[in-house]
Amino acid sequence: FYAVWSYRRPTANGEPRWRLIRTGMDYYFFNLLFMELVQSLGSVLHIRWINRGEVESRTAYCGAQGFAKQFGDVGVALSTLAIAVYTFMVLFLRWRVSDSAWLHLGIIALIWLFLVLIIAIPWATKTDYYFQTTYWCWINRRYKQLQLGLEYGIMWFV
Repeated sequence: FYAVWSYRRPTANGEPRWRLIRTGMDYYFFNLLFMELVQSLGSVLHIRWINRGEVESRTAYCGAQGFAKQFGDVGVALSTLAIAVYTFMVLFLRWRVSDSAWLHLGIIALIWLFLVLIIAIPWATKTDYYFQTTYWCWINRRYKQLQLGLEYGIMWFV
């Protein structure tokens, strides 16, 4: 409660005392936290399969788990890449970063657009795109190239 009250109480010149997001790194970090949350949601969905003793393919639940796992895994990788590039440019190249949020929000928007495209296009064009693997739902084994290119390849690159 005190942190919120302190945040809301302005200083003598009218500026807030404390801001949650001050630098571009903060935007990337919060995006990383959100992607970690989505990734963990995909893993928590295992509980249903453990409880039932089997993985049911061709269900909305299976599709949701596959989506959450792929979106979270690749999102974490790309957010980590954004943080690494930002850190390299600031520390080693001595890049002076503007306080404007547009650059950082634009990069995050590109990450999200990329994620939506690499998930939505195969999901819409392939049959049984998310299917049971041994213990959970993920990209169907029939699409090994898509597993390698749209998840493992990105994570290995990063």
